[in-house]
Amino acid sequence: MLATSAILNSRGPDFLRAFAGMAILAAFYLVLALVPGGGVGAGDVKLGGLLGLSLGWLSWSALVAATVLGWFIAALVWLPLQATRRRPRGSLVPMGPFLLFGALLTIAVVPA
Repeated sequence: MLATSAILNSRGPDFLRAFAGMAILAAFYLVLALVPGGGVGAGDVKLGGLLGLSLGWLSWSALVAATVLGWFIAALVWLPLQATRRRPRGSLVPMGPFLLFGALLTIAVVPA
């Protein structure tokens, strides 16, 4: 769909930025997944690539804002859980919902 939109609406640079965003975000999450204690799984890597594709289509600032916002929201939820010892130390954080929420919030706020 992005390729069709890029061809029909002459949005070639947006198409290239989308694929660059996908590669950058997927590589970032892959590095985090391969590092011992990185705390992300293969599902987060795949989701990160797809979010990089869609957010990269919008803009670089949308890509960065959504990623930072997702991690910030995860920290806001995760730190109190760890402080009250409701989650054991070292347990994995399911980042998917936070990444999706950060992306949806960014898409809703970024002007079209």
